[in-house]
Amino acid sequence: PILILILIIIIIIMGVLLNDIKTARTEEAYNDVCLMGTDKDGSGGILASKLILAMRSQVFHKMFYGNFRESEALAIPLNYSSSVIRSIVDYCYTDRTTKSDEQQQAPSYSEADFRDMVSLRSAADFFELSELREVMADLLYSEMAKHPGMTCAVLDELSAVGETDGEFHDTCLGIIRVMGEAALLPNNDDDAHPGRGVLACGNSVIGKVLAEEVVGYDHCLIARCLQKWEPSGRREDDEGRMDEGDIASKQYGEMRHAMIARGIAGRVRLNLIAPPKLARLNPCSLFSRDQLYEALKEHALSTEQEGGSILTKTAVRGQWCIVKGASCPGANGMYSADGISYNDGVPIYEKKGMYMDKAEPFKLFRRVNDNTGNANWFLGVYPVGSKSKIYLYTSRVDEVEKDKIPMYTWRLWGDNQSPPTNNAQLPAPIVLGG
Repeated sequence: PILILILIIIIIIMGVLLNDIKTARTEEAYNDVCLMGTDKDGSGGILASKLILAMRSQVFHKMFYGNFRESEALAIPLNYSSSVIRSIVDYCYTDRTTKSDEQQQAPSYSEADFRDMVSLRSAADFFELSELREVMADLLYSEMAKHPGMTCAVLDELSAVGETDGEFHDTCLGIIRVMGEAALLPNNDDDAHPGRGVLACGNSVIGKVLAEEVVGYDHCLIARCLQKWEPSGRREDDEGRMDEGDIASKQYGEMRHAMIARGIAGRVRLNLIAPPKLARLNPCSLFSRDQLYEALKEHALSTEQEGGSILTKTAVRGQWCIVKGASCPGANGMYSADGISYNDGVPIYEKKGMYMDKAEPFKLFRRVNDNTGNANWFLGVYPVGSKSKIYLYTSRVDEVEKDKIPMYTWRLWGDNQSPPTNNAQLPAPIVLGG
């Protein structure tokens, strides 16, 4: 009883202290630094306490109490927008962010929100706020799963903050690889798929998004994306109101945009696109009426010579999920649906990963026990050339959403103990999406 009483007292004291820190956030007398964003939002900067920021971030500590000119400055410019800086300061004071709080209220985020989240994740990495970085990564994964049409905007913003490779960057490309048209050409009339898709790509990103390792050899999808993207590079600015430097910059940007579009269009083989799809492509500056006609004529001649009809294979694009935090590194990463469980009727998710120094297939699936009728989820390795499989993790099926992959209830196979909730020490995975 004494220990419980002491614990209650500590909790009360911590709650009061946290509340006092939140109150200090709005008290000008306690603030001794003004952080200035790159934009002019009219607020004059974000006021904060050097002490509190330094306690939460080693970067702020070095900035304010090290041998830097910022240690004496009252106003410090930072290379982030005001909204991102405000979120960083809020997190340092409250351990929460505006974006994560808004998730429970907003039905969906705008493209600007997605870009802010990418920038906030980058800022969290810069200020060595690792937990905030993971929170924003998980939030972006979750939202891209619901709205794949925003993935291109996320990739474009990653390029803008200088993150052109790495696990998060590659996972975004993986989402486009699996979701295909839903990510690149979302139906904006459908509220379930907001986002501009390929239109959100800048010149530095479009080549990656439409690369063969991402979209494969879907020449029709590449052509449709280019038909939508290429005109977006022609800006309608009134050159009569621009100086010579701005006009030259505008013209150079438009020229580079057109050159990139033509370069990608050169890879498109119109004669490999099925006639019904080819007939729906409209002539444009990249694919002329004559080129489309010649491709259709080639199909007609080929069909006549073979004496049959043209058969086309269409790729079936399934769902996907992301595994992270598993003690077996090869199990982490993005899985795509590849087939249906023979006795359960739900997708089997698969990826390649390293196991015992070899690249092996990892599979995530649900299976019903033939004897008991109980269903469980499993994640394991299917070694190449072997009929046996190696189960690594398992999870019970959610009683409410039976077909949805569980997120936090995974445990080691053969171990009846649930894994600890501390992500940094997690022996079993967290699964997002699916």
